[in-house]
Amino acid sequence: MNLTAMKIGILGNMNNMYFSMARYLADEGYDCELLIFDNEPLHFRPHADTFEGQYRLVVKQVDWGDPAHFLKKRTKAAADLAAYDFLIGNGAAPAFVHAAGRVIDLFVPYGEDLYRYPFSHFVHPVRQLSYWTMAWHQLRGIRQSPHILFDKTNPEFDKVFERLKYRGNRITNPPPLFYSKEYDECLLQQEQKNPHFTELQELRNQNELLVLQHIRQIWKNRRDPWNMKGNDRLIRGYAQFLSNNSLRKTKLLLFEYGDDVESTKKLIAELKLQEHVRWFPKSLRKDLMLFIKASDVVVGELYYAWNTYCVALETLAMAKPFIHNRNDAYLADAYPELYPMFQASSPDCICRALESVAQNKEAAAEMGCKGRAWFEKYCVQEPLQKIGQLIEAKQKALHGQKSF
Repeated sequence: MNLTAMKIGILGNMNNMYFSMARYLADEGYDCELLIFDNEPLHFRPHADTFEGQYRLVVKQVDWGDPAHFLKKRTKAAADLAAYDFLIGNGAAPAFVHAAGRVIDLFVPYGEDLYRYPFSHFVHPVRQLSYWTMAWHQLRGIRQSPHILFDKTNPEFDKVFERLKYRGNRITNPPPLFYSKEYDECLLQQEQKNPHFTELQELRNQNELLVLQHIRQIWKNRRDPWNMKGNDRLIRGYAQFLSNNSLRKTKLLLFEYGDDVESTKKLIAELKLQEHVRWFPKSLRKDLMLFIKASDVVVGELYYAWNTYCVALETLAMAKPFIHNRNDAYLADAYPELYPMFQASSPDCICRALESVAQNKEAAAEMGCKGRAWFEKYCVQEPLQKIGQLIEAKQKALHGQKSF
């Protein structure tokens, strides 16, 4: 290890979260490299979240990361990890790091790596031994990590976290998962290159209220209950809003993304909403941001109650009012204050929230501005400061070892 200059390896980029973190850390002067796992979808690769032709940090595609190939790839992973002094990871990173005889300095989970990867479960027999071995290493890798950056969630999911029997330091902030700097600087200049620019312009000019939901459509298929989004509640709430109000110049913008797209389309047809709904193909994050900018309000997850996740932070960063499900009582001790939003977990709540936005857009815009300030403080400044402190503490410890 080089004890004079810490080299940071950021392992994995699920949901584009870690490319954002890497850029923030690079801006602070840290020597970072981002390793892209071989099982991560193309729309979660760095090109999907930047307008720059050249990345400002080293990005490497590695041929490991997939739990299905853990047994074949762990030796190669160990060799790649040797280049780094400080390891930040997600996904199966704790398992690969543990198998390499290392400790992951900061684990920043996204979900499945907490509730599924550390526990044995049945898969195709060809992959079974790899998954079981990965799970054994994943659980021990997580437990040995001195720090986990993982925001407070909800009572149900925090029970899952308790199953890990983690005894280290849980930092209850979200990771800096959205690099707002680039969109603040470049979105206006880049918007005409967006493949949906003309259609969005027309929608904006022709409608008084644009409602956006850009999460996956998962509300019927319970194969993985933690992925449930409650999209049907939005459809029913939007239908109720149209029934209760005279406003007709309105559109709901949705994306063909998720297991239940066809079920959502069927529900829309049953409720005779087709003329008020516009579908778009699954899109890159850099293209999605123009949809948020053009919309009057964004709707997030409605099934489980969450505080911070990608769609929430994207919305806050764009200073837009937000409708989603959040358990404020459970989060009362997590932050000095929570960002303002419209609480909704039922069609009735969604209808009332949409009426509030439609009737008082100035108040809704003010809500968005307050959300942006909260995002800057608790989703960028605080977590970056805490991550920096961890890196510098290890650097001092390594220097102390050298001088001793």
